[in-house]
Amino acid sequence: MVDTDADGTNDNTDNCPVDANNDQLNTDGLNDGGDVCDTDDDNDGTPDASDAFPLDATETTDTDSDTVGDNADNCPADANTNQLNTDGLNDGGD
Repeated sequence: MVDTDADGTNDNTDNCPVDANNDQLNTDGLNDGGDVCDTDDDNDGTPDASDAFPLDATETTDTDSDTVGDNADNCPADANTNQLNTDGLNDGGD
């Protein structure tokens, strides 16, 4: 048994045999290496280093830094973590 990265998983079954990854996590489920070796864990086309949500394929950007991705944010230019929208109009939050 060869275990190059000493993570307890044999190289022939290790999804990233050169870097230790005990949990063998592979978020996107593709045969592109486990998350430890994969530069785009959610396979959304945006490298993890540039992705505000590296494990969510539906989001990549958070312009207003309110922890709500721009795709789901009712007002992506202004921070509003609670997404409060009391008037019910589709013109952004309060």
